[in-house]
Amino acid sequence: MIDDIDMENIRRLDLNLLVVFDAIMQRRNVSRAAADLGVTQSTISNALKRLRHSLGDPLFVRESHGMTPTPFAERLIPHVRTALSAMEQGLEQTRRFDPAIVQQTFNIIMTDIAEAVILPRVLDMCRESAPGISIRALNLSIEDTPEALKSGDADIAIGFLPEFSGRFYQRFLFATDYVCIAAADNPVAKGRFTLEKYLSARHAIPEAQGTGHSVVQQTLARQGIDLNVGARVPHFLSIPFVVAASDLIATIPEAFGATFGRQHGLIHLPHPLDLPRVEIKLLWHERFQAEAANRWLRDQLVAVFRTVKWT
Repeated sequence: MIDDIDMENIRRLDLNLLVVFDAIMQRRNVSRAAADLGVTQSTISNALKRLRHSLGDPLFVRESHGMTPTPFAERLIPHVRTALSAMEQGLEQTRRFDPAIVQQTFNIIMTDIAEAVILPRVLDMCRESAPGISIRALNLSIEDTPEALKSGDADIAIGFLPEFSGRFYQRFLFATDYVCIAAADNPVAKGRFTLEKYLSARHAIPEAQGTGHSVVQQTLARQGIDLNVGARVPHFLSIPFVVAASDLIATIPEAFGATFGRQHGLIHLPHPLDLPRVEIKLLWHERFQAEAANRWLRDQLVAVFRTVKWT
């Protein structure tokens, strides 16, 4: 009886043995089963020996016309085929990702800049080709980003991100330099913009979490520079409004200034300090490197970034 099987042996059973069992049942011949599975005849014979031991039944009796299944094997094969079919379907569904029919929400860590520039383009792209896809924008701190990506709470991160230790993949999108922005009527914008002017000016400081923008403050600290701060704001998008309506200046990525600064009549000034370039990247954890849905999302984001004119 199937109910009499030693469950301890079942727990240790190699699932590949069930594939062998099914092949022998179909072909009733060891050499033909081996040919179907692309293995040697001895491999099939060894697998059958292990199955007999695990299940406590001969399973097949060798006769002149081939392998005849025992009553136990006849009762067992429908269950085996149901299990193999369910596993095959499950694997296929896991590997396949059809954006045209799937209903799925992607959680993307992004800054307010990406929310304003990238998110609308992603949603527009999905409107016809992936109508069941929705996007949830997450604004997380640099400290919380790695764990969110590792756990799957976030699918991917976009932005000016530092190098994270651990098993992460990244994809470069574009690079831009830092500049200072000022209102056109700001006195510091007249003539050559020097380090002296930079240090004497009042500054608007973006303290947006989830970005590598802290590199600016770190550079200033290393050089012992203490700015005259007129305003601190938690979002990049408010910076152009603040600068346009005041005598403050701000240090921001040039691409951001080009995209939003011109809407406010702001002037770009070459930065007097030697600051690192801003590299915008996609970041995801290795757990999702081969996942079809994550691969699709990465490809779509790269395609969207190529449509953005940052100058």
